[in-house]
Amino acid sequence: MNQINVDIKQANIKYKILFSNDIFSSIKENIKDYEKKKFLFVVDYNVYDLYKEKISYECKLLNADFLVLSSWERNKTIKTVFKIIDKLMESWFTRKDYVISIWGWVTWDITAFACSLFKRWINFVQVPTTLLSMCDSSVWWKTGVDYMSVKNWVGTFYNPSMVLVDINYLKTLPKRELLSWYFEWIKHAIMLGKKDYLEYVEIYDKLINKKFGKEIEKVISKNIKCKLLVVKSDPTETIWKRRVLNYGHTFGHALETYLKFKLWHGICVGFWIIYANLLWEKLWFLKKESYKEIEKFIKSVLANIKIDSETSSEWQCLDFEEIYRYMKNDKKNENQLVNFILLKDFWEVFEYKVDKKELKEVFEKFCDVVSWANIE
Repeated sequence: MNQINVDIKQANIKYKILFSNDIFSSIKENIKDYEKKKFLFVVDYNVYDLYKEKISYECKLLNADFLVLSSWERNKTIKTVFKIIDKLMESWFTRKDYVISIWGWVTWDITAFACSLFKRWINFVQVPTTLLSMCDSSVWWKTGVDYMSVKNWVGTFYNPSMVLVDINYLKTLPKRELLSWYFEWIKHAIMLGKKDYLEYVEIYDKLINKKFGKEIEKVISKNIKCKLLVVKSDPTETIWKRRVLNYGHTFGHALETYLKFKLWHGICVGFWIIYANLLWEKLWFLKKESYKEIEKFIKSVLANIKIDSETSSEWQCLDFEEIYRYMKNDKKNENQLVNFILLKDFWEVFEYKVDKKELKEVFEKFCDVVSWANIE
């Protein structure tokens, strides 16, 4: 069984990331006196709909309760957090019991936040079911909910007791979702280096054709290790080092919020990488050949993703002033300047504060570059 050990002594964080297709066996092997614990399954509605029999069987083996949540962004609120806490209180859970989160989108943020608040902490196990959650969120201790229409404004840092990665869940993901989350892979690959970037590009066809096997597991494992390497240096995001993971996010979060979360997060990251690289190339830091190479591949992936008609009117007349307002609200900003993580070359990223004039000039160029975006 492939295993990654997370051990960050300065933050008192220690847990295992296991590649496993059997929740019960993994719990039995890794949680002492598991039969004396209570378990609550918090399950993403879409995942439960697809894997009802499998999840119900695991629940029965562990004598567990379960709660099904709709994982829309609009459900990512403090009200949903208290729905989980109410369930834990009703069933008389203690700190030594476990919450098992089986999820595909925002269910993780909600569940982890609830676990960090209930009696100040309760153990929980992550079972990620999407490409993004496996590669990115398995080393993700930032919990949170949206507040006043701003993404992730209220939250905590809280790590899981164990993560179980089962790549079989990827088989039921629609092509659009696999493609949209692919940009988190690309982000990590760019940060790792040119060799890794080319490896990730080569695996693209296998991914979208759902040919999952050891090669895909290897790339997921490498993604996790990449993120872990960065996060270990700054587990609570107090120095700039961890902010390199925000390459592809500042503009992406703003665009996501502006479009009222109708466009998936991963797709927004893809558009943001183009925007960020346009900005950096304009400032003469990013080599033109590197910019063109990354842009060409990202555009080829985005060309396979159709933006639904519900989003088309907003997309065709993007409002810079509104998007800029959301960018200014980013929690990393200081002194009315927007903090960006930008690329100098493969594996070289820097933090840079950008003023409104520069952002607007690049935004106009960005709109021309992505005018080809598919509208259903």
